[in-house]
Amino acid sequence: MQTPSKIIVIGDDKLPIWRLVIGGLAFSILIYFLIEGIIDLYQHPSIASGVKLLISQLYNIGLYLPVALAFATTITKYFDLSNKSLTKVYGIGPFKKKITREIHNLDYVQIYHPSKNSFIELRIWYYHKGHRTIDVGRFTTKEDAIEYGKYLAQLLKIELIYTIRPGNSETIEVENTATAMN
Repeated sequence: MQTPSKIIVIGDDKLPIWRLVIGGLAFSILIYFLIEGIIDLYQHPSIASGVKLLISQLYNIGLYLPVALAFATTITKYFDLSNKSLTKVYGIGPFKKKITREIHNLDYVQIYHPSKNSFIELRIWYYHKGHRTIDVGRFTTKEDAIEYGKYLAQLLKIELIYTIRPGNSETIEVENTATAMN
């Protein structure tokens, strides 16, 4: 196994083509309703009737906006192991918004195998206004998951837990050397 990075990237900023098509179509419909509303505003003799039609078009925009955002938005998370911070980058096309927050209350690293036919998942549990998790990887073998989990637990100075099924967990011993996998 390669030496892991000190920053874990979770997610991808590339959308599948089907999501791009649906998101683009929804945004096109939004623009159509907006243009129709502006035209209605200027073509009616009284401002009151024009505003009424514009409001009805804004209602239509309000219906399509969540669809457009759901299909066109990407979310990429970066977990910085050294600084213990989580950065989320929200993107719509070329526009991006980055939100970073420090995570102080790390609880443990969990290796979880939901079923025999699926991947083995690795999560970091922390407390921030309730218990939360950061999914940091999926593995095909238990050995790879344990090796990477030990590295994370040692670097973050927290426990490593292997959960066979909910309510049935065991703690895995982690070496206390300062140079694991470096």
